[in-house]
Amino acid sequence: MFVYLGMFAYVAIGAVISSFRNLNLRSGVLWLTSIALIILIGFRWEVGADWNSYRMILHYSRISDAANVSLRSEPGYALLNWIAANQGWGIWFPNLICAIIFTYGLMVFCRQQPNPWLALVVAVPYLVIGVGMGFTRQSAAVGLIMLAMVELTRGNRTRVFVNIGLATLFHTSAIVLAPVFALTTAKRGLVSAIILSIFGIGLYFAFSERIGMRLTEYQTFRYIAGGAIPRILMNLVAAVIFLLGRHKFTISHVEIRLWTLLSLVTFLMLPLLYYVNSTTIVDRLGIFLVPLQIFVLARMPLVFGRRGRQNMTLLSAIILYSLAAELVWLNLGNEARSWLPYRNLLWEELFV
Repeated sequence: MFVYLGMFAYVAIGAVISSFRNLNLRSGVLWLTSIALIILIGFRWEVGADWNSYRMILHYSRISDAANVSLRSEPGYALLNWIAANQGWGIWFPNLICAIIFTYGLMVFCRQQPNPWLALVVAVPYLVIGVGMGFTRQSAAVGLIMLAMVELTRGNRTRVFVNIGLATLFHTSAIVLAPVFALTTAKRGLVSAIILSIFGIGLYFAFSERIGMRLTEYQTFRYIAGGAIPRILMNLVAAVIFLLGRHKFTISHVEIRLWTLLSLVTFLMLPLLYYVNSTTIVDRLGIFLVPLQIFVLARMPLVFGRRGRQNMTLLSAIILYSLAAELVWLNLGNEARSWLPYRNLLWEELFV
């Protein structure tokens, strides 16, 4: 648990330091931090609730060809396992590549916020520890979706399409965000919206069988996701805050539309818990909405600050709120034991 608390303490200190104009940490420190995250996420060992499932995929890759492996997992993740199996590498290879994709997407997204370190504070408790270290395939998909969000605000629609497509190759559930991106671009580029809609529909039909298999898997083997309701409520809090003052959080019309649509989608998550047989399905879809928390909470101290300065009381409250979320999950989470104790392959090789 000390590793997880140390991660949080490190980014929290960075958030406090960066809140003072004359003490801003250089961006280079952020990228050094990303290397540390890649090592902690990519070389973790026997950490995460799905660890054995991923190990079985790698084992199957050793006795089968790439085409058959892709039937058991998404093509992007299957390819990484097939490479690892044929090179005689371990599970660390797909973990490491997915960690690089996830961390890069997270860092690019956090750097778009006024205080990137505070954005990391919000991200660490669940997105980094829970998703990055637990759900390898989806973590890569989330990283690519965050890249798509950044590219959308920059007006790079082609890169948006590419990132969404790549995200779907790692986790088919990423396809649910295609309509959101299409609607976001509708007012400024109807042609782009139509193309993205067709792209999303094409992806859906291309992966419809796999989507059905994934739904059946969640309904059969993981019927209840512990902590789904609290996680959805945390997204909902961010959605309410944004909708109440959305023009204060950004002056970009594209960002306003994007986060408004994602906020509205967040409101659908709670009733879905009662209409969908598996809470795991809803919980996994909710992971793609966690960037909304990062965007809103990381900007709140500046939005409600004075004369362009960050509100230190609010910043402290957000840090404590995020710390509480991490402590509650690590101590009371139904599957938290799968993350404890933290082990790392590099440490095992050097000291054991």
